[in-house]
Amino acid sequence: MWQPEITLDAAGLTHVGRERARNEDQFLVARLERNLRVMSTSVREVAPLMSPPRDGTLLLVADGMGGGAAGDVASSVAVRSVIQTVVTALPWSGTLEGPTSGLNIPSPQSTLPGVRRGLTSALVKGDEAVRREAARAGTGKPMGTTLTVAYIQWPYLYVAHVGDSRAYLWRGNELLQLTTDHTLAEKLKERTDITIDDSSPWHHVLWNALGAGETSAVEPEVHRHHLEEGDVLMLCSDGLTKHVEDRVIGLTLDASATASDACERLVNLANVDGGTDNITVVACYCLPLDFSIDSDAPTVAVPAVDTKAITAIRQPPVIQTPLHDDDEDPTQS
Repeated sequence: MWQPEITLDAAGLTHVGRERARNEDQFLVARLERNLRVMSTSVREVAPLMSPPRDGTLLLVADGMGGGAAGDVASSVAVRSVIQTVVTALPWSGTLEGPTSGLNIPSPQSTLPGVRRGLTSALVKGDEAVRREAARAGTGKPMGTTLTVAYIQWPYLYVAHVGDSRAYLWRGNELLQLTTDHTLAEKLKERTDITIDDSSPWHHVLWNALGAGETSAVEPEVHRHHLEEGDVLMLCSDGLTKHVEDRVIGLTLDASATASDACERLVNLANVDGGTDNITVVACYCLPLDFSIDSDAPTVAVPAVDTKAITAIRQPPVIQTPLHDDDEDPTQS
């Protein structure tokens, strides 16, 4: 089955909100070509880095925690660390060399297990980097960050995630939450019959995040999805979902003309409702190749793919991991 040629219209936007003094969120929209070509980011000093030749699109959202400048530092450190791993360790190479050269056989490293290991490694190294920075700072204040990464290698979407930032997919008038909130509230729902009220503080206590989890080792949630023309992918920090319900998010994604327009509309909706936290949104529209986009946002043409030539790999179960996400406590969200 041939997948059509498509254009990826991607954009990101972050806003401090109406109550916080600092913006501790970060985002990234990048194209992995012969090197990492950063299209849009809130992180300073992210230089292009060499990467393997197979193209892809990288989207990322991080929500720092720790109070003062700690959350800002944690999210920045984590993003830089993950980028470094992505462009140096992830196995994006698509074909084997040697006797089988030219046969277009997927290399073992480019299979789902290989990509899954690469993404897991990226988040684990991000966790280690944040912990090292906290020790180096010597302030005694813990720091941590959520991190949600989406890597698109058409027609596949790979998602790696820790914390309570989210990845959504808008398809056929339905909004699907692709990630699990790593909060104590969600863990209690999964493992007990206890009813958790929407106002419960357990919704803001994380059991899994970079640098500040319940355990010394982060446990990334990693999985794969198959994208289709017309899909819209969105990543966001909880500054959006605290104020804008899923139904409105879906309608906004559907009504927006471009990814940039969607980001602006969603951030505005959160601020109108109070803007009690930093707000970050990254959107990516999978459009027909000949679709006209009236926007300055970066777009990427993706060639047709014969999915029959790609070895089918069963999606692994979602991995779960433990943490809080507030201004003063990195496990309070």
